[in-house]
Amino acid sequence: MKHPVLHIALVLATLTARPVVAQQGPPPGVGSGDITFQPDSNATDPSIDTSDIYVLYAELPEQEYDFPDTLLGRDITQYDPIRLGPFDRGHLGNLGSPSYRLIFTPGNPTMGFHLGYDGFDLYRVYADQLAFYRLQQAMTKAYFSQGPTQENTYFQLQFGRSFANQTQLALDYRRINNEGALFHQRALDNALAVGLRHESAGKRYQFFATFATNSTELQENGGITAEPTNSQGQVILVSPLTISVELESPETRYATRELLWTHYLNLRTAQDTTGENRRALTVGHRLNYRTDVYKFYDDQPAADSSFYGNFQVDSRGIRHYVEHRRLENRFELKTFTMAPTDSTGVRRPRDLLSVGLLHQWHWLQQEPVDSTFQAVFLTGRMILQPVPRVRLEAYAHYGVLGNLGDYRLEGKLWLDLKKVGQWRFQAISQLQSPSLLEQRLYLTQELFWENDFKKTLETTLAAALLLPDWGIEVEGRYNLIANYLYFDSLGVARQSGTAISIPQLVARAQLHLGVLHFENELTLQRPSGDLLRLPSLYSRHSLYLEGRIFRQVMLARLGFDLRLHSDFLLPGYQPIFSQYTLQEEQSTGWQPLVDAFFAFKVKKFRFFLRVENLAPLLTTRYYYLAAGYPIAQTGVRFGLSWQFVD
Repeated sequence: MKHPVLHIALVLATLTARPVVAQQGPPPGVGSGDITFQPDSNATDPSIDTSDIYVLYAELPEQEYDFPDTLLGRDITQYDPIRLGPFDRGHLGNLGSPSYRLIFTPGNPTMGFHLGYDGFDLYRVYADQLAFYRLQQAMTKAYFSQGPTQENTYFQLQFGRSFANQTQLALDYRRINNEGALFHQRALDNALAVGLRHESAGKRYQFFATFATNSTELQENGGITAEPTNSQGQVILVSPLTISVELESPETRYATRELLWTHYLNLRTAQDTTGENRRALTVGHRLNYRTDVYKFYDDQPAADSSFYGNFQVDSRGIRHYVEHRRLENRFELKTFTMAPTDSTGVRRPRDLLSVGLLHQWHWLQQEPVDSTFQAVFLTGRMILQPVPRVRLEAYAHYGVLGNLGDYRLEGKLWLDLKKVGQWRFQAISQLQSPSLLEQRLYLTQELFWENDFKKTLETTLAAALLLPDWGIEVEGRYNLIANYLYFDSLGVARQSGTAISIPQLVARAQLHLGVLHFENELTLQRPSGDLLRLPSLYSRHSLYLEGRIFRQVMLARLGFDLRLHSDFLLPGYQPIFSQYTLQEEQSTGWQPLVDAFFAFKVKKFRFFLRVENLAPLLTTRYYYLAAGYPIAQTGVRFGLSWQFVD
């Protein structure tokens, strides 16, 4: 990009226009959705599905969320999970491959021992992430998309049904079957969670029973050996299958299974005999059993290849195997008062205070050693909404046995100051033990490293201003990391003795002029030092026409998506343990990713068609998000989604 300053000026100029804000539901996960104080837009927009469906989770059933509508939002025009979160992520250019952060965000609130294979989480549905539904009818929501061939598909199914005896059934299934553009590059991801919820007639007792299973199978190729060139040494675009790759035989398999039983006994119900809200007192218990099995193997490593380097401790092949089982018990006592139901019909507590005790028992097998250990944590949560325009949420856990000293403190404050805008403040402090992978690695039954790293301390302070009438959101963040853990250019786990600071600025704006829409998001970030390598500028934009056609029956959208980031050193990737590493050879330059799309909606049926990665047609350059892993050339993908409520 020759003129990045002009690009920044263009994005910032859009913040002076007066756009329209689209209503969005919260992302999955308890307490992860932003609170808005606007009236329900569903009441005035007939294009939005107005079925009375509300989402809740076993972790905090008192808190409900809106069920996502059926408009032509990102959930239909975008299909890759790396583009569906609050911020884009990167991967190996292949749908279903492990992902990493392009924009720095605080780490997940992990309690206790964890393996460290977090790059797969984006494609999984864990037991505590299963959404249950409060609804009067059965609901089915299905989604399917396909790329250039039948070996490039993505299928999702969500189902919820209520029965006459206060019992609900919930199901979430996802399957990615994606044969990559390069040789020996395939991802097969399966995720299934199914659960039952039952509430007694007097609302004294309720339980959630959930089973979840997730599996990933990857064909690994180590990336390309070199970009194809012509006789003059210029890079040329060729069929991806003709590009030579580093590896032709390794595979990775990672599977998890969970059984989760969560139940609550109301010693004092949230409503009296007249139906008026009152303070409730509840005891809860959660029992969770989970197994993880990770295996990488290459039984035919090339004799003349230096790809594995020192990791190839046996000339006959490489094997990395870890099996982990965890039994978790948590006891909780909480008191709360429900807020009056607002115009959206969503139920949420006006105030809540809970304290808990959590015990974990771990069984670990690393070829060839076994071990068992325990951990105990204290937990707490608070919600306070004294008036409709002010809301405070806080969460904490602290390790008292096993992971002694591990903690997480998090607080969020929402303020609606009317003409001054809606404000959101957030503070996070987290001290977390290193993962197993960072501490100890066995390869082919030989100990490769054993470390004694310090705990990592992360601190985040954030403030955001939302102007709903103008469709503008501006957020500033400051992040500080001490004892940062990473994998160096050789793939070896290391720890930095220097603190890393990451200041960030995020601006979002949505423009609307008749049928013309222009959505923009700009993120600026600058990590200190040279270990956390992220683009200093990342932006995403959508320019499209949207309106009703065919006698107002069809809602159609036609436009372009653009993603652009500044130059940065790409991460390398070590397939043995599915981790992104430092590398010093390949940077990106200013790199655009342009897609064209068409989408339409008729009642509750939605369809999209995308022509992806148009830039190589003009630039003859490959697009990368990981070193050595070019994204496939221009291709076509279609998808459809339908929802039934009956």
